[in-house]
Amino acid sequence: MSPRRAPIDVVGPQSPAPSPITNPSTPPRPSPLPWHPPLLLPPDSIPSDPPRPHPHSPRCPLPTSTSAPHHPFGYRLYLRLYPDGDGDGRGTHLSLFMALAKGPYDDLLPWPFLHKVTFYLLDPWRRRPPLRETFAPDPHSTSFQQPRGQRNVASGSPLFAPHGQLQNYLKDNTLYVKAVLPFAGL
Repeated sequence: MSPRRAPIDVVGPQSPAPSPITNPSTPPRPSPLPWHPPLLLPPDSIPSDPPRPHPHSPRCPLPTSTSAPHHPFGYRLYLRLYPDGDGDGRGTHLSLFMALAKGPYDDLLPWPFLHKVTFYLLDPWRRRPPLRETFAPDPHSTSFQQPRGQRNVASGSPLFAPHGQLQNYLKDNTLYVKAVLPFAGL
C-alpha cells in the first residue's frame, strides 16, 4: 500500500489589490483564474493500476500567497487539489476545492459569497474539450461567509476527474487547472 499524497495548494499570481479609489461603478467582467506556473504532479501521483485504499493523510499547511483579486475590491481565493482524491473521490479521482481567504476589502464585499464557480481541467493539446464542473455556493454554509480566520473551509468537487482520464490531460507531467467566477449582477 503506497502512502496517500498530501493535497497540493494551487495559488494564482501575486497581484496588488485594486485601490478603493478605482471606479466601483464599472461592472466586473467574468474572471478566469488560470494558475501559472502549471501544476506539476509527481509521476507516481496518478495510479496506473486499479486504485487501492489509502490511509487519510493530514492536511498540508496552506501557502501564504493568494490568487489575484476577482471583484472590484478583491475576493481572495485558493484552489486546493488532491491528486489522489479526497472524501468520496479518495483513491479514484482528482479532487478540486476552492476556499475563500481573508482579504483587505472583505468589509466592502457582499457576503455570503453567492457566485457560481466553474472548475476546468484543460487539454494542453486542445484535442478534447476541457473537463468541467460548476457548483453554486450554499449561502448557509460557513465556507461562503466572510472569513473570520485566515481562510474558510474549502468547498468543491471531490469527484472532479477520474484517474483514468487524467493521462489525456497531462503534458510533460503537468496539469492545467482553471476556475472561472462570473460576477455579473454585483
